[in-house]
This record gives sequence, structure tokens and C-alpha cells, in this order.
Amino acid sequence: DEILQSMGVDTYDTPVVAQLMEFKHRWCAEILTEAVLFAEHAGRTEITADDIKLATQAKVDFSFTPPRPLESLLKLASRLNRAPLPEPPRGPDGGGGAAVVLPNKSALTQNNYQCLKRPGSMLDPGPLPAPAGIKKICTPPAAPSERSTTPTAGSVFDDPAAADSKME
Repeated sequence: DEILQSMGVDTYDTPVVAQLMEFKHRWCAEILTEAVLFAEHAGRTEITADDIKLATQAKVDFSFTPPRPLESLLKLASRLNRAPLPEPPRGPDGGGGAAVVLPNKSALTQNNYQCLKRPGSMLDPGPLPAPAGIKKICTPPAAPSERSTTPTAGSVFDDPAAADSKME
């Protein structure tokens, strides 16, 4: 909220905050993951500020696409704008002006969900609590030959029904 307000944004939909939080979390996790890889490549076990700077620069250089030239965008817009828009549906009283709104299940403004990683990874600091309003999902259990460790009772990788029966 404070970041949006500091940028002069006073009104926004609630899902905007969840989307920004998810972007921030993903950005930081990817930067730290890359920094660990740079430190390992340099033969170190701890990351340094230089590793983080290098990881950030690599992400900026290779993750974001620069905008298309204005001339190219204008050509594309003129071609798309030649096609007429369909007539909007009539309102309940037979007049015009009814808005078409996607149902919630089709909208891209729903709260995000949190994927939980398998424990034991060098880059995984352990389970983190999911922020309020975030749905937790479970990954399917690995085949016995793929399991590197045996899941414990209540593990997020077990079938929820099976985990409940193990805990009883």
C-alpha cells in the first residue's frame, strides 16, 4: 500500500497488491537463486553483494524486452483498428450501454496461489507461511524411484487425505 501511495496511486483494486507482492517475491527469489549459482561458480559457499549485483544485472539484461519502436506500434494499431468492434449487448431495458464483464473464473484478477517446494534443496530455506488470501496447492507425490527423501507425515507432497490418516 505504501509503495503505491508513494508513487501517487491512491485508488486501486485489491488484487493489484497481491500481484505486486507475487512479482516482488518471484523477483527476489530468482535474483538470490542466480547469486547462489554465481557464488558456487566462483568456488564460494556464501553469496556477496557482487553476486547479487551480477545476478540483478543479468536478470535486467535478459528478462525484459525493450518496447517496440513507435512506428511499428502505430502500424500495428492502424491495422487492428480497421476491424469494427462488435455491437455491445443491449441492457435489460432494451437500451444500449450494457457492459460485458468476464466471470470471476475467467478474469486474471483472482488472488494468486503459492507453490510449495520440496524441502532439502540448497536454495530452499524451508517452508514459508503463505500470505493471507493466498491458496496453497500440493504437488503430486513423486514416484518411489524419484523420491530423494521419504516424506514425513503432514508433508505437503503427500495426498491430503493420506496425510490426515497418517496423523491419526
